[in-house]
Amino acid sequence: MLKAGLAQRDIEVRARIFYDREFFPRLGRVSEERLRRDLRRCLEVEADLKSKTWLDAKLELERLVVELCTPSSKLALL
Repeated sequence: MLKAGLAQRDIEVRARIFYDREFFPRLGRVSEERLRRDLRRCLEVEADLKSKTWLDAKLELERLVVELCTPSSKLALL
Protein backbone atom coordinates (compact mmCIF):
# COMPACT_ATOMS: atom_id res chain seq x y z
CA MET A 1 0.00 0.00 0.00
CA LEU A 2 2.94 2.30 0.68
CA LYS A 3 4.23 1.60 -2.82
CA ALA A 4 0.80 2.52 -4.17
CA GLY A 5 1.18 5.94 -2.56
CA LEU A 6 -1.23 5.61 0.35
CA ALA A 7 -0.46 7.64 3.46
CA GLN A 8 0.54 5.74 6.61
CA ARG A 9 -2.68 6.83 8.36
CA ASP A 10 -4.82 5.59 5.45
CA ILE A 11 -3.07 2.22 5.59
CA GLU A 12 -3.73 1.97 9.34
CA VAL A 13 -7.42 2.76 8.82
CA ARG A 14 -7.78 0.24 5.99
CA ALA A 15 -5.95 -2.47 7.95
CA ARG A 16 -7.94 -1.54 11.05
CA ILE A 17 -4.74 -1.03 13.01
CA PHE A 18 -5.02 1.20 16.06
CA TYR A 19 -1.90 2.81 17.42
CA ASP A 20 -2.03 5.30 20.25
CA ARG A 21 0.73 7.77 19.48
CA GLU A 22 0.63 9.02 23.07
CA PHE A 23 1.18 5.56 24.58
CA PHE A 24 4.98 5.66 24.87
CA PRO A 25 5.22 9.26 26.13
CA ARG A 26 2.60 8.42 28.77
CA LEU A 27 4.34 5.17 29.65
CA GLY A 28 7.57 7.08 30.26
CA ARG A 29 5.91 8.90 33.14
CA VAL A 30 5.16 5.65 35.00
CA SER A 31 7.97 4.44 37.23
CA GLU A 32 9.23 0.88 37.17
CA GLU A 33 8.39 0.69 40.88
CA ARG A 34 4.74 1.56 40.14
CA LEU A 35 4.55 -1.04 37.36
CA ARG A 36 5.96 -3.71 39.67
CA ARG A 37 3.56 -2.75 42.48
CA ASP A 38 0.57 -2.84 40.13
CA LEU A 39 1.56 -6.23 38.73
CA ARG A 40 2.03 -7.56 42.26
CA ARG A 41 -1.47 -6.33 43.18
CA CYS A 42 -2.94 -8.09 40.13
CA LEU A 43 -1.30 -11.34 41.21
CA GLU A 44 -2.48 -10.87 44.81
CA VAL A 45 -6.07 -10.30 43.72
CA GLU A 46 -5.91 -13.31 41.39
CA ALA A 47 -4.63 -15.51 44.24
CA ASP A 48 -7.28 -14.14 46.61
CA LEU A 49 -10.08 -14.84 44.14
CA LYS A 50 -8.87 -18.40 43.65
CA SER A 51 -8.41 -19.19 47.33
CA LYS A 52 -11.09 -17.12 49.08
CA THR A 53 -14.38 -18.28 47.63
CA TRP A 54 -16.39 -15.85 49.77
CA LEU A 55 -15.00 -12.83 47.90
CA ASP A 56 -17.23 -11.12 45.35
CA ALA A 57 -15.11 -11.28 42.17
CA LYS A 58 -16.90 -8.38 40.50
CA LEU A 59 -16.33 -6.12 43.49
CA GLU A 60 -12.70 -7.16 43.95
CA LEU A 61 -11.90 -6.57 40.28
CA GLU A 62 -13.63 -3.19 40.40
CA ARG A 63 -11.56 -2.23 43.44
CA LEU A 64 -8.40 -3.38 41.66
CA VAL A 65 -9.19 -1.25 38.60
CA VAL A 66 -9.78 1.81 40.79
CA GLU A 67 -6.50 1.17 42.58
CA LEU A 68 -4.56 0.71 39.33
CA CYS A 69 -6.02 3.91 37.87
CA THR A 70 -5.28 6.02 40.94
CA PRO A 71 -2.15 8.20 40.87
CA SER A 72 0.58 7.01 43.24
CA SER A 73 0.31 10.13 45.38
CA LYS A 74 -3.32 9.32 46.22
CA LEU A 75 -2.98 5.57 46.87
CA ALA A 76 -2.57 6.07 50.61
CA LEU A 77 -6.02 7.66 50.71
CA LEU A 78 -7.78 4.52 49.43
